[in-house]
Amino acid sequence: MFEAGHIAQNIFLMAEALNLKAGIVGAFQDERIGQVMQIPIAHEPLLIMTVGQELG
Repeated sequence: MFEAGHIAQNIFLMAEALNLKAGIVGAFQDERIGQVMQIPIAHEPLLIMTVGQELG
């Protein structure tokens, strides 16, 4: 779990360096996300991040 936090931090830093915005989705249905993303049962989604340009 700590590794996921470190990875997220690096994504935030890279997004900032590229003048992009990033965010973490705090709550999601992990089983449903696993199905939609075709993640093997042996793996568990820990977090979802969005990265992109700010509107406006």
